[in-house]
Amino acid sequence: MKHDQLRAIAHNVAASVCEVSFLVGVYDTRIGEALSNTPAGVITADFLQGTVDPPVPGSPFALAVSLMPTALPELCAKHRVPVSAFCELSARYTMGIEGLRTTVIVLDAQGHRSETEYGGLSSQRVRSLDSLGRLRPKPLKRSRV
Repeated sequence: MKHDQLRAIAHNVAASVCEVSFLVGVYDTRIGEALSNTPAGVITADFLQGTVDPPVPGSPFALAVSLMPTALPELCAKHRVPVSAFCELSARYTMGIEGLRTTVIVLDAQGHRSETEYGGLSSQRVRSLDSLGRLRPKPLKRSRV
């Protein structure tokens, strides 16, 4: 299984709970409201377990995340990927000056781990300047566990 394919699935899952989640049937997740109710303004969602840290009880966002473990097998089957290919599938959401930022974290069964940063409600890859001053997608953080 290609790690980039797992990253693409993880991005789809993380982006689907940002505003409208057709995947789990929650049509207004109110992620901004959930982020404003946390002390540090950061929420980490574990999509394999369906948990949110810190807990945001009664939030539509937390409801969407809690429903994700039951929707994940169907999504993975469409991509011909077993859910067991993921050892970790989570996202860290923050709200800053630039708007919503999402860092998608994937750990696969081979021990490859990556963190990819996305920005905005449209969940586009965050861009940064390279050494020659060109605007490029921000490099991934990759590691081997």
